[in-house]
Amino acid sequence: MILETFIPDLAFSSQVSNIVLSSDSDVKFVLYRVTESGENEAILSELYTPDNDSKIYILNLQKILSGYLEPVITGDFVFSFVVDDETLEYTSRLILSRSEINVSAPKFVANKFLSLLMGDKVTRPNNKEYVSVYSLTEDTVNVKAYYRDNETQTYSEKDIAGNQVTKDTVTLLDVSPGNYEAENLVLVRYIVSCGDRSMTFWIDNLSESSALSVLFSNNFGVLETFSISGVLQWEPKYTNDIGTIRGEYNKYNIDFYREYTANTGVLERLTADWLELELFSSLYVFEMRDTLIGKRIMISDQTVKRSSSKTETPSFEFKYRISQRIQDVIDFAGFIHRIFDMTFDLTFD
Repeated sequence: MILETFIPDLAFSSQVSNIVLSSDSDVKFVLYRVTESGENEAILSELYTPDNDSKIYILNLQKILSGYLEPVITGDFVFSFVVDDETLEYTSRLILSRSEINVSAPKFVANKFLSLLMGDKVTRPNNKEYVSVYSLTEDTVNVKAYYRDNETQTYSEKDIAGNQVTKDTVTLLDVSPGNYEAENLVLVRYIVSCGDRSMTFWIDNLSESSALSVLFSNNFGVLETFSISGVLQWEPKYTNDIGTIRGEYNKYNIDFYREYTANTGVLERLTADWLELELFSSLYVFEMRDTLIGKRIMISDQTVKRSSSKTETPSFEFKYRISQRIQDVIDFAGFIHRIFDMTFDLTFD
C-alpha cells in the first residue's frame, strides 16, 4: 500500500478532501476525530476496493470534515489506512477552508490573517471590523494609526499595542475604527499587524452611513463584516389564500415577507474578488444595526458579473430576506425614547 496524497501535520480541510492510494488489496479507511479528552472518535469507516489500475480514490472528505470544523474552526484528525497486517496512520491539525488554497497552511497562516481579502479594506468611522489569526507561536498584535488635524492641516501617527495571541488557536480581534479614535484628530488610516501578517484599513470620513452592514462567516468560519455604499431597496410580498365560505369570498390566510435588494456600490477589484468568494458563499449572514448583531438573513440571489478588462469597475447586487418566520420586525426603541418629533433635525438644520 502506497499513500500518494501527502497529509501534512497542519493543513486546510480542502487540501485533504481527496485521497489517492495504490494497493493490490482492499483497504479499510477510518477517519478519527481527536476529542478534547485526547481520545480518537471514529467518524467514518469504509472498506475500499482498488480499481483495475490498483488505485483507490477517497473523495469529498471536505463535507464530513466541515461538519466537525464549523463550530470550532480547527481540530485534530487521524487518517488510518489498514490492509492485511499493514497500518498507516497520519495525525493532522486541520483548519476549516471551503476554498482550495494553493499554498501550504503553515505558510498561509504565518503571513495572512484568516481572510481571502488580498488588498486593503475601506471602512467607515462607526463600522465594526474584525480580523482573525491562527498563530504558530505566541505573538502580539500592533496597530499603527494615522491621523489628520483639520485645524493645522497636518498629519501624525501613533503606535498602539494590541492583544496577545495564543499559540495554535484561532484568535478573533476587534479592530474597529472606534478603538483608535483620538481627541481633536480625524482617523484616516490604520494598519493592523501581527508578526508578518498585515491588514490596512482606510477610513471613509466623507460618505454617509451605509444603508446596510452585514456580519458573516467567511471561508475559514471566522467573522468578517462588509458595508454597502450603494442603495438598499425593499419590496413587501404577499400571498393571499382566498376561498368561498357560506357563498362569500373570504381571505383566510396571508403570508408575507419583505424582499430586500442591496447594491454594493462600485468596488475595487480585490474587494470584489473577496466578496465573490466569501460573502456570497457564506451560510451565516447577519444584519448589523448600530454595531450590534441584528437578525440572521438569507441571501437568496446574487448578480455577479466580472470582466477581464483592466478598467473594470465591478458592482454587485444581491437579494435577501430575514431568515426567521416572523417577517414583521418593528423597531420602536428610537420612537419611544425620542424627545422631539421626527421633523426636528430638518426644522432646525
